[in-house]
Amino acid sequence: MNCVLSRIIVSQIRATNPNVLTKGAYRNHSKMVEQIPFTKDFIFRQFFDSTSCTYTYLLADTTTKEALLIDPVIEHAKRDFQAVKELNLTLKYAINTHMHADHITGTGELKKLSGCKSIISKASGAQADIFIDETDEIQFGRHKLKVLATPGHTNGCVTYYLPEQGAAFTGDALLIRGCGRTDFQEGSSSTLYNSVHQKIFTLPDPTKLYPAHDYKGLTCTSVEEEKRLNPRLTKSLEEFVKIMDNLNLAYPKMIDKALPANKVCGLESTIANSEETWDNKCCYANNKEGYSARCRNEAADKLGEFSTLNNYCCVNSQRRTKNNEEGDAGYRRQDSNESGTAKVQHVSGKTQEFFENRKKQIELENIKMKPTIVFSCVERQIQNDFEKSR
Repeated sequence: MNCVLSRIIVSQIRATNPNVLTKGAYRNHSKMVEQIPFTKDFIFRQFFDSTSCTYTYLLADTTTKEALLIDPVIEHAKRDFQAVKELNLTLKYAINTHMHADHITGTGELKKLSGCKSIISKASGAQADIFIDETDEIQFGRHKLKVLATPGHTNGCVTYYLPEQGAAFTGDALLIRGCGRTDFQEGSSSTLYNSVHQKIFTLPDPTKLYPAHDYKGLTCTSVEEEKRLNPRLTKSLEEFVKIMDNLNLAYPKMIDKALPANKVCGLESTIANSEETWDNKCCYANNKEGYSARCRNEAADKLGEFSTLNNYCCVNSQRRTKNNEEGDAGYRRQDSNESGTAKVQHVSGKTQEFFENRKKQIELENIKMKPTIVFSCVERQIQNDFEKSR
């Protein structure tokens, strides 16, 4: 009698709520979706850097022998190129999913070793031979990587999608059961959430996802898995933002070294000493065109981001720049001393005084905040206040 009654109750529940999880439904729900196998003319290799826990991916066409590397690390550039040679491939491109803050990219070294072209998103702010954006495609042999803009971790984050192979390379936007942090380098939790849900979670469920990092030894996931199991991105937008705001992560160890280098293809040797005072905010790069300098404010120094403030504009050894308003700005002039090292002379104006005073005020207001937040606030508030004061 009790058994019959139970069946009647279960039937009624199913009738009123078809979404209720039954035994059969649970089996279907937990069953792994069948993934698309790689085609016979496609080569895939996954390399690992144990220091930064970064994955580098080698993709190639077996017919044309054209290959590319995704997110190479400078310490392993020779290892990666050796693998390319051993497989009798030609390295066509060295590409990045974004401008990394936890390691120096190996694209510059690979360019020297192989003559390949470097690629990065236009929104990243870094140098490269080729800039890509949403809807662009990167071709190697008959294979094509589709570019999906997935900002949020940084403005320049992209995901590379190979539909025929059923694979996507998500960079730091989506990790295995996680995602990239959003508390520095133009990070935005809401933007990241929307990028993942609109660009990655809309890919076919069987799509294999390969992240730029993993810290637990995992190598691959899928769209279906992350939509079901990701502890952050299965939440609502409001819950996700709250989670990200309370991670309390440490300041990235490599960021002050990695970002300036990654702005110039990871060529560390091109970065000369930069002044760290407010009177002289320039980062020098000894590139093929000679010494150049891009001026930054102190907050941007910490974040590795160049300032766009009018009085701190880009300069080089051939020109002198000034603020748009005569009389309000100081001048910056770059000369070279006898040793060939770039040197900047700055004659202060009213704008410089404004920057000095406002910097001190904001630093006092934000003294109790986390360092990364302080620098971000200082940068944004100085720029906003400066624009309002004009």
